[in-house]
Amino acid sequence: MKKDSFLNSIEEILSIPKNSLLEDDILEHFQDWDSIAFFELSVLIDKEFNLKVKPEDIKKFISVRDILKSVGF
Repeated sequence: MKKDSFLNSIEEILSIPKNSLLEDDILEHFQDWDSIAFFELSVLIDKEFNLKVKPEDIKKFISVRDILKSVGF
């Protein structure tokens, strides 16, 4: 999965407009950054990158950049 596609998938999880997410955005500022988003992101990372990241670890991410680093971008 390319970085842009991955960011678009995160935008879907967060219910925000496509191409609006920035690497420095703080995750807790998004209304939909909650336990459902943690789970959905965990599934996405497993499916697209074959990496196991627990929802409780995702909860610790501060910015979009943390998500990107977790998958090697």
